[in-house]
Amino acid sequence: QVSYAPVMAGREAPRAQWSLAAASALLGAALGAAVVHLIHRSRPVSDVPPVAIRGSRRLLRTSSTLVSEDPHTRMRIPIPQLLAMQIVETLLAEVNMQRKSLKQMCKKFHQRKRITRAEFVALLEELCVDVEEPRRKGEIQHACDWLARRCFSTEHEEAVHYKGIFRRLIVEHILFQLVKKGITLRALFHLMDKRSFGYVTVEVFRQVLLTQGIKDDEVTALMDFVDIPGGKIRYRDLFDLSRRAADDECDPLGNESMRSIMPQFDQRRTIVSVVCITRHGARFPLKTFPTVTHWPVRPEFWERYGGKLTPTGVIQHEELGRTLARRYVEDEALVDPQDPDLGRFVHVYTSNSERCVTSAQAFLHGMFPSVPQSFSSDDQETAEDLPGIVIRVQCTREYTPVLHGFKKNPRYSAARLEAFQGAPRYQEWAEDPQVLELLSKLYRMTGFKRLAPEVPVVDRIQCLTSVKQQIDIERSHLLPVLCNPQGATLDEEEEQLIKVITDYTFRLRYVGRNEEEQKELSRLAAGLLPSAIVDGLELGRAAPGGNGHFTLYSAHDNTIMALLAHLGFMDYAIPYFAAAVCFELHCQDGVYSVKVRYHADHRQPEDAEGFAVPEGHWCRWGQRRRGSMDFEEFKRILFEEKRSFRTQAEWSAASKLAESPEPSRRVQSGFETDFEAEEGDVLFGTVSGGVSGRSSGGLSVRFQQPE
Repeated sequence: QVSYAPVMAGREAPRAQWSLAAASALLGAALGAAVVHLIHRSRPVSDVPPVAIRGSRRLLRTSSTLVSEDPHTRMRIPIPQLLAMQIVETLLAEVNMQRKSLKQMCKKFHQRKRITRAEFVALLEELCVDVEEPRRKGEIQHACDWLARRCFSTEHEEAVHYKGIFRRLIVEHILFQLVKKGITLRALFHLMDKRSFGYVTVEVFRQVLLTQGIKDDEVTALMDFVDIPGGKIRYRDLFDLSRRAADDECDPLGNESMRSIMPQFDQRRTIVSVVCITRHGARFPLKTFPTVTHWPVRPEFWERYGGKLTPTGVIQHEELGRTLARRYVEDEALVDPQDPDLGRFVHVYTSNSERCVTSAQAFLHGMFPSVPQSFSSDDQETAEDLPGIVIRVQCTREYTPVLHGFKKNPRYSAARLEAFQGAPRYQEWAEDPQVLELLSKLYRMTGFKRLAPEVPVVDRIQCLTSVKQQIDIERSHLLPVLCNPQGATLDEEEEQLIKVITDYTFRLRYVGRNEEEQKELSRLAAGLLPSAIVDGLELGRAAPGGNGHFTLYSAHDNTIMALLAHLGFMDYAIPYFAAAVCFELHCQDGVYSVKVRYHADHRQPEDAEGFAVPEGHWCRWGQRRRGSMDFEEFKRILFEEKRSFRTQAEWSAASKLAESPEPSRRVQSGFETDFEAEEGDVLFGTVSGGVSGRSSGGLSVRFQQPE
């Protein structure tokens, strides 16, 4: 509180004025601090105090997150690297201010032209103001050691020529200036090579650096020791320049351990390989319901656009890619997105469906926004010189058992029909007045012929999966759900009942009615995907300390559900659009372990802990074991306990029926079939007993599109 007193005469007046000014200043500071706190309360605030660096004439505050000048780009740099870049700026500033050369600064050492790593670290530490706090001393020491690793080979301790050190520092300084602007090496090359010729001239290279605020003398110093054959700079040359800025005759800087600072690769990371299975993003319906007014009714529209990915689905997968980039690229440094050989470490496979191919493209655009994408079919050899990341599309007409173990699998189809035939829940729902009223209401809202009153009740209940898919599609596109001319709407209780019924139907395909049926159904439906996951994780064991491996499978909801059921879970969440299951291989002190993450719905918080595969039994989702498990134990559970298939020959042999399937004879004697899926879509069957007016009492088999 500030009390305003009358201005006092004589010598008391200045004191009164000073008191009022001081109180006003304190109040202003308090208000300002409060405003700053409100503005930044949602940001992660670093608890690292400022570090004073000699010669910089200012206090620099470090943070684990560096906000670049580009408001759309956030580049995250660990504290030691950020401190090291500030030390480089200080060193170069002192050279400019005192008109010293690095050679003159090194005169104090007994070797006038060469400097050892220990002497270089001592020189860097002299630039920093003495810090009493042990923690800060440790961070500065870590920063100096990191910078020394950038300028010296980790395998050689001999002295290095001062010219090599100076060149390395100039490159680090220029790269850091670009990082602060949110410009990566790939983005820089795209600025230079706007017409995608694959190279730039030396003059264009120089002009672009100048336009990005790099000083002329720094560009000149950089160009003086760049040897470009033919005057053409390709991206690989730029990447090599960021790793190797010194002349091999002057120092041993040509080691392969050096990487560009965007982002930094720290040896403390533990993840060496990741395999990710995703569901495609939001799509168009396969066709509309007769009375729903959101969509066209002409069949030509659905022939062209039915089931295709929409811009909403593209956005969902771009955001998923950015989310996983923050975890695996920025935080864990699994792969270097600037590496021209990135395609050797990122592997992408997709189902032969437009929505899966486009989802994979969008995912990669979100995870590696500046990396080009090439395409190949899954049955052809990939050329070594294909640019960027190669997307391998399943182009064959026959469905492979990696992503479609439930397709063209007679034994699975027969086991699934048996599970649906004996499912008791449908009979219970068929006698529930609340369910019957809901079915009648949905028929009035949609006009869907399979919900008509003359259709057997159990058939109508099982067809609610089509209604649920339509609800998800419309809600993902911000449309009112099942909008109809009558103005009828659903309430939360009715929609929850739809969810309970459809979740049961979706899981029944792979979980069955008991543990034995789940083992059989999920093993056949998961196909070769478990074996492919193990193979993808094994890639990380071959390259410890360097680039890890990231493998993406772009598939369908049935792919994920079959896999989760095979892992042993009974009541997993049904995967929403852009759902993802990630298998991580960690290496710590030479011990390999596996952690699984499942994000069923991007609208819900993610499971941050991860979980292990159930051992020896099948469990409910809420009882899953948190954390990781030994990699060898993971493989033993899959291949010995759950009997995952290792080869296509094993899967093909297990998929055959011993004799002619009984369902085929039933179809000929009045079985009712109805297909509404497009080529390339996953089909599933539902079986119901004759209820509510079906005089024959026979079975009705309907195949519908789940996606």
